[in-house]
Amino acid sequence: MARRTEYPPHPLGRLVAAQRHNALRDPIDPKLPHHVRNYLADVKGKLTRIDVANIAACIAESGATKIRRVTISKEDVESVELKKYEGDDETLYWILRGSLISHEDAAELLNNQSLRVGSENVAGINSHLITGDVRQRYAAAEFGPLACAALSIRKSWTTWVDVVSAGPGGFGRDELQLQILRAPKVLDPEDAQFNSLAVDIKRDWKRRKSETSDNPTVAIKSISVTTKPDLDERPILDVKFVRSFYRFNCAAKGPGGLRFRWEQLISQDDPKNVLTHLTSGVGVVVNVVCARDDSIVIGQRQNVSFRRDEFDVAVVEGIRPTANVNRLGRIDLFAVVRRALDEELGLKYSQVAIGRDSESLIKDLRVVGFGVDLRYYQYNFLCNVVLDAEFSDVAAMWTHAVDRRENKKLYHWPADLEEVIQRIRVSDIWSAGMACLMRTSDYWHAADE
Repeated sequence: MARRTEYPPHPLGRLVAAQRHNALRDPIDPKLPHHVRNYLADVKGKLTRIDVANIAACIAESGATKIRRVTISKEDVESVELKKYEGDDETLYWILRGSLISHEDAAELLNNQSLRVGSENVAGINSHLITGDVRQRYAAAEFGPLACAALSIRKSWTTWVDVVSAGPGGFGRDELQLQILRAPKVLDPEDAQFNSLAVDIKRDWKRRKSETSDNPTVAIKSISVTTKPDLDERPILDVKFVRSFYRFNCAAKGPGGLRFRWEQLISQDDPKNVLTHLTSGVGVVVNVVCARDDSIVIGQRQNVSFRRDEFDVAVVEGIRPTANVNRLGRIDLFAVVRRALDEELGLKYSQVAIGRDSESLIKDLRVVGFGVDLRYYQYNFLCNVVLDAEFSDVAAMWTHAVDRRENKKLYHWPADLEEVIQRIRVSDIWSAGMACLMRTSDYWHAADE
């Protein structure tokens, strides 16, 4: 097994490490001094820490900036990457320049307090949005090259990357080829450190006598996208899954998995090339629209492992290897969505709650896309459901739902794209939820058929 990348515990360290790893993927900037370009012509692969020191010296010799010249060493770069740097700003400036960051960006990065103190939370701004030109340009430091392909919302960037969007009208059943493989019988990660983290999580549940169960889930073995051989060339999504357990979900998505996600993302440039054990916990994210009062159902998370107290679309549910799967291992994703509506919103209790049959409530159900939220390395299907109901009807059904405690409260937002965009800019809602709202907007007002 190859030597793993050392994980920088601080944002500036991750920025420098990611720049070293990815700077040479793009063409060399012709504005760089000629002796820097000559030096880079002989560099293969990624920049080493010695390269960073040498490039900084070359730039300093060119006299391209009035910043006091400071000689940096390999050890200076190592210090920035592997611990919170406490040295002088001139040294840090030249480390950034040696990482092929421009003078203007280096100066602004040094003034960015969120990078200096390791916090990105700003009051009144959705913490899952990447705002500001410099943060956007260097989002790859946290989320890898795929950050450049992330969904943008009015000059702010999410961490959602589409793998594939459905053809007009959403995916047909024959366009989703989703299968759980018979072998391996269950996921067995080769990464010993990741396995150890998962074991520790399970032990902690037992020690605390937690109600959390190590339920069976799925992880992704492979993803491929082809097109139908017809004039429309509609996409066909083929995903092979393996069985997994919830402890692996928590290891991969939680704080302990940060280093594993970062190590994967800094070298990943295609969302179809997955690291299986980090994908554990694939699910459906469902936007629920109430047609009778033209509203969207929004939940505020409560008894959940991730994103507690944050807002989200009405339904987020994992795919299980024990439900909605036939004897050949084929997953019926539309049945997964329907089960999720029953379990999280109590749709199957509609007769008791509002005196109406549940089947008559569903006007429209579509699967419109598939992608990944880079912040959690979370792969999800994006779905939209239109109910012939008012928000008050959904709230009444929700009181009967088995999993109602996953949300502390339900809210309703107007089913108006401009209004929704304004709300998600100021409300903490993760990128998969934002992507679901944006990608399903064409179907919020589904016409009667």
